[in-house]
Amino acid sequence: PAYDIIVQAMSGLMEATGEPEGAPTLVGEAVSDVVAGLFASWATLAALLQVQRTGQGQHVDVAMFDTTLSFLATSMARYLFTGQPARRVGNRHPLSAPFGVYRAQDGHFALAVLNKKLFDALAGAMAQPELASDPRFATDETRSEAEPALRQAIEAWAGSLPVAQVVALLDGAGVPAAPIWNIAQALESPQAVARELLRPVHDERLPGLRLPTQPVRFGGAAPNRAERAPALGEHTDELLMALAGCGIGKLAELRAAGVFGSTH
Repeated sequence: PAYDIIVQAMSGLMEATGEPEGAPTLVGEAVSDVVAGLFASWATLAALLQVQRTGQGQHVDVAMFDTTLSFLATSMARYLFTGQPARRVGNRHPLSAPFGVYRAQDGHFALAVLNKKLFDALAGAMAQPELASDPRFATDETRSEAEPALRQAIEAWAGSLPVAQVVALLDGAGVPAAPIWNIAQALESPQAVARELLRPVHDERLPGLRLPTQPVRFGGAAPNRAERAPALGEHTDELLMALAGCGIGKLAELRAAGVFGSTH
């Protein structure tokens, strides 16, 4: 059976995830389920486009193993061009450094430096320009090899500063960096609020209910409305009248016979 954990295990995703000396690690969310759905959605749209153009339909065949494997672009490229399978590197990048999660005074922050220009900007933000001219840090390859020394320098600098200040300094220098948020912080963030990723929904059973909206935005269109789920049996009468032609008397008869309605 193609449960997410089974597909993660067989696709190479789990083997490439985790700390170098640790066990293969399951990615926190059920990504194989989601990836298969995304591939299925665009494949269905492509099939509908073919119907419009040719009048011929398509049988769309989507497998979780196939789609998850196709999703592993870096791991696949590494194997196809070097013959080496991806190795576990924790939060690091397999090809460049510094990249990952670093400790500051009051927590952790994420940092992504993927070229020399960004590394020079990082050195400037740290007020340590000598790092930019250090031959150990001249290229992606040498920085990856010297990652422990880089980590020590970065955490020595950030260790006396709160995360917010570290991120502000790096952002001001054009270096990609971010605080580590939990789901509550992400959902309540200014970005999520501005993008209306949650919307209030009136439901007498659940006061204060908020539900996620569709994350894709289309030009000129307002975000979709988030609707509550109907109560059990809420539309039974309406649907039977519209689809089965049942009248009031027939509905009462069926309900009394236990065909539908409360089981209590």
